[in-house]
Amino acid sequence: MRTAINPKKGKAQESQLYGYQLLKAGTQYLAQISCDDAELAQQLEATLNGQKDLLIGRSRSAQYGKVQLSVQAAKTNQANKPIIKIDDEDHLILWLASDMAIYNQHGQPTLSPSLQDMGLKVQGEFISAKSFVRTRQYAPYNGFRKSYDLERQVLTQGSILTYKLTGAFSEADMQTLQQGIGAYTENGLGQVVLDNSFKLLQQSEISLQKPKAQRQTQSVQNPNTALMAYLVEQAQQREVDAKYAEAIDGLLNELQKLYQSARNYNGLMPGQAFGPGKTQWGALRNYATQVKNKKDLQDKLFEGQDAFIKKSDKDWAVSTGHTTFKNWLADLVNKETNDLTLIRGLAFKVNQNKILLALMEGK
Repeated sequence: MRTAINPKKGKAQESQLYGYQLLKAGTQYLAQISCDDAELAQQLEATLNGQKDLLIGRSRSAQYGKVQLSVQAAKTNQANKPIIKIDDEDHLILWLASDMAIYNQHGQPTLSPSLQDMGLKVQGEFISAKSFVRTRQYAPYNGFRKSYDLERQVLTQGSILTYKLTGAFSEADMQTLQQGIGAYTENGLGQVVLDNSFKLLQQSEISLQKPKAQRQTQSVQNPNTALMAYLVEQAQQREVDAKYAEAIDGLLNELQKLYQSARNYNGLMPGQAFGPGKTQWGALRNYATQVKNKKDLQDKLFEGQDAFIKKSDKDWAVSTGHTTFKNWLADLVNKETNDLTLIRGLAFKVNQNKILLALMEGK
């Protein structure tokens, strides 16, 4: 990040913080230049070789944009004999090194070009089953005119076109392909690689090697330290918390339905409190925290004269139409495990749930 400088004070100017999006130093780019005129090509090469260090792009005064330029002779990667045999028939395989825009004899863009559409003299047939074609369409932006050029429909770079030949492939056809085919070759489109190394296409069946057996690796044991024991305990606790959080949310939704059902079933008026309130749920949480297991909690809540939820307790005995709050809680405790995490979490969350509190108080 940088800040603009106030030209009058020579200090940082307020509200003028900005940043750059840039290419990192050391990045290398390779470009190819094609030229029909040999003399012009020599002049261009001499000019480029004379420019060892250049400043390009923006913010050049801020030490950006210094590049080094070098010119190298192009290396051809074209096969001497691009024709391969598939089922004893001559095939020509073209690998698109760049996008390619082809127009048919009617001047319309085509995505399955014939050899004649490419300007070749050799006769042949496009074999879609042995080709890999991807396409796209776009309209390039012209910065000089500040507008978009005509839309292009192209075969994308990486596509593979396969043709079964019915005639002889000549040296003239080779030169045509090497010079680039289709439209917009001046923008780098239409570059193809002639390849006779697609051995996979020459096989009648594809065979895969059996994968090597994986080496047996020994599991790494955790170090027996107090720190590792603490970290393992914390990780396990987070798993438990995540597991019970979803279950508690489900019980809260179930309780909301019970309170609403009880209010409708008993015909209670707005503003009339009913059922277990904040005090009862707070006491339930205290009991669940004090006891050691599920049996002790059941005794504290339901058994004996000193049971928290007595049979005569009208708040817990309120009917919801098909059950009571007491019976619902008894079923929940009966299904609970000995750690009582679910009961404790539910009793704590009830008094934080605004919807449940409003239903209890009849709001």
